Amino acid sequence: MNAVAKKTTYIIAIILACCLLVTGVYLLVHTSSLKDKGTANASENETANPDDGKTNPDGKTNPDDKDNKDGKKEEVNGYTIQMGDSWNGECFEKEYTGSKLSLIYGIDITVTNIDGIEAVIEYKEKGADNSTYTKTAPTNVGEYEVRILIPVGTDFEVFEKTYIYKIAKATKYDPIKGDSWNGESFEKTYTGSKLAFDLKKDLIIKGVNESDVEVYYKKQGADDSTYTDKVPTNAGEYEVKVVIKETATHVEVEQTFGYKIAKADYTVILSKNGAWNGEYFEKSYTVEKFKTYAGKSQSFPITKDDVKIIDFTGSNIISSTKDVKISYREKGTTKFFTDAPIKAGEYEVKIEAFESANYNGFVKTYDYIVSNKAQEGSYNTTELKRIFGVSVDNGEKTLQCQIFTKSTISSSITITKVLEWSATKNYVVLEYIDQNTLTKTCTVRVDLPFTPSTAEKCSFQANVNNRFIVNLNFSNVK
Repeated sequence: MNAVAKKTTYIIAIILACCLLVTGVYLLVHTSSLKDKGTANASENETANPDDGKTNPDGKTNPDDKDNKDGKKEEVNGYTIQMGDSWNGECFEKEYTGSKLSLIYGIDITVTNIDGIEAVIEYKEKGADNSTYTKTAPTNVGEYEVRILIPVGTDFEVFEKTYIYKIAKATKYDPIKGDSWNGESFEKTYTGSKLAFDLKKDLIIKGVNESDVEVYYKKQGADDSTYTDKVPTNAGEYEVKVVIKETATHVEVEQTFGYKIAKADYTVILSKNGAWNGEYFEKSYTVEKFKTYAGKSQSFPITKDDVKIIDFTGSNIISSTKDVKISYREKGTTKFFTDAPIKAGEYEVKIEAFESANYNGFVKTYDYIVSNKAQEGSYNTTELKRIFGVSVDNGEKTLQCQIFTKSTISSSITITKVLEWSATKNYVVLEYIDQNTLTKTCTVRVDLPFTPSTAEKCSFQANVNNRFIVNLNFSNVK
């Protein structure tokens, strides 16, 4: 290639390089312009959509700002004010307590950018002259205005904007629960009378007149429409509703509590005028009972004269078979029977009162002894024939009588023959068989205090091998 051709090629390369440089600059500038335009459009969109949580054209913080979703932050005069939980979105509000209710700096209200300086809060009644502002917090229900003072040197700068502060009527009381409160409900015990909820003893509400309180009752779990002012009497579980009328400091307040009337216990009286001797029940055969029960088994029941089970009416319910059961068993045995003992011995008596709608039941067991006291007394001829079957016929004499021992009552003995009768020596020798044990025929000598042929009464006493004792008085034996 000659010199002219080389020079021409070099010039063309320089021109191409310049074109490429100009094109690159153009593209760079154009791209930057598009980016700026997109940013500007985005900015316009942000201003046109105030709900996106960004800054609005008026320069105020959007309520939907992520840092101010609850609307409790506000910019005023270059200060940032943060409200606490007492701010309800429109005003500060607290509930009446009977004490001064301050807006607490740092809790209810805080100025966040005053370099640790604590602002001063002042109060006045709503609509009152500004000269009435005071640092003393209000107490009574009503509406107030508050302002914040920020110290600048020795002076204070006053925020132009004030806030409304409302003390609302209280919605509850804090009553004092009395001794009938068991930790879960109020509880009393059945007395047979109406058991009213006592506002002087059960629930004391300070500052409230009793005439401003209404009390209603219903069965626990029943529909609220069944509430009544009728005071319950019977044992059971209830709900009591206490309604306190609206006052200057409280709205109408309604509080409910559990209310239980527990079943009562019977009063048990062991009568010393009856069979109770202070340690156990004790009964014994007597002449009069022996005569009364003649011809049938003599029994020894525990009766209302021996023990009293008293309810709140004063009645002794022991005679009521639907309320009380009395049963007996011999000592050392296991089974109780409702039949009372008919022989001497040691027993246990079980007195069982059944649970009822208003009373708790109980089971009590006592020792019971039927003692083996002899049947001493006087019997006429008719009684002798009726009770003992006495017959006298030319020396053949038969006499049946009860036998009493320490642990048993034999059914009878039969005197089969009078072996010897001495009118002068005042004794008689009898032959007898113990019908209870069917022992062999035995004899016994019985001394008589009178001459049999002339005396109106004779005394028969037998004591054989310490097994039994029988005392009888009978008359007109010939």
